[in-house]
Amino acid sequence: MCTSVRFSLHLAVMCPAVVMTSSLGCAEEFLLLPGSSFYRGELEADVPLEGVFVGDFDPQTNPLGTETRPPSSKRGNVPIPMFGSLLLAGSFDSLQPSGWIDADWDLATASMVIHAFDIDLGASELRPVPLDQSIDGVSSPFVTVRPDGMFPTGISGPIVLRDADVLSMRFHSEEPVPADLLSVTDEIWAVFASIDGRLEIKFDTEVGIVTRTASVSLPTNGVLFLDQGPRLELGFFSSLGEGNDAGSFPALELPFSIDTGKDAEDADLIFSGTGQDPGFDLFIDLGIASVAGPLPDPDLDGDGRVDAVDLGLVLLEWDRTGPHPADLDRNGRVGSGDLARLLVAWSPESDD
Repeated sequence: MCTSVRFSLHLAVMCPAVVMTSSLGCAEEFLLLPGSSFYRGELEADVPLEGVFVGDFDPQTNPLGTETRPPSSKRGNVPIPMFGSLLLAGSFDSLQPSGWIDADWDLATASMVIHAFDIDLGASELRPVPLDQSIDGVSSPFVTVRPDGMFPTGISGPIVLRDADVLSMRFHSEEPVPADLLSVTDEIWAVFASIDGRLEIKFDTEVGIVTRTASVSLPTNGVLFLDQGPRLELGFFSSLGEGNDAGSFPALELPFSIDTGKDAEDADLIFSGTGQDPGFDLFIDLGIASVAGPLPDPDLDGDGRVDAVDLGLVLLEWDRTGPHPADLDRNGRVGSGDLARLLVAWSPESDD
């Protein structure tokens, strides 16, 4: 099994205006701007399973629970062999990444170095991203009791489970990345690089917490603008495969139900066994805006909160170009990015 990862990333990086010379042009640590950065994508994961399932009947704690048994058996709650996959699928939209990038460039040598980056893609344990979760399994033939059900060919087709949750997604560098610059004009430079980094995904599934880490090398090109900001825009488009690590972990007490066709009731079953290292198919569209130094303060009137007055100040300066306090994303123009930055920080309640 291979992991397939497809990336589409767009970065906009700004730092304070500087006087360009034939030496170093800029060397800064940039912070991502909430509201002006976005992440959306799609994820499909396949966790191979192997083990047995058995009804939830217990003579002491659950005497009315479901019993499972082979068709030839008349008594007992018998474990049924099963193997298959735990399938996860979902899409993400409008997540807000955070993090930082450390980069510098030298126009004299037409070179750039991205020394480090650490980007949280916007999922967190406080607001997890939901995924559809199901089991696509194959089992030995069996019957159920309470309710009665006949399954002469065993389980076939997916069984829907509760939603899984993506708890975190992080993309970070492992070593400095060199880039080449090509002059288009005095203030516009094309950028070419291959970004090496590591993607880490942690999600909560029916088999427990699963963490996946993949090394990625992403070819990229973009443009460095020196007239406003300066500003750096990059785009990443890549697909890659990764070998399966073939790791295993216990998958205990995985509950699921199967429709018996009797009065719309379900048979409650419990799987126990092992889960193998999951495979992924991942698509990412990431847009990042970041600035050097402290983030601009969206409290434009300085009253300790971000409210309608600050919104009015942004709207009053709408489409204004050049340096201005209302240019919260430092792109040289008051516009939609600044509005988004203000709305993320919105806090109209008075402290009184």
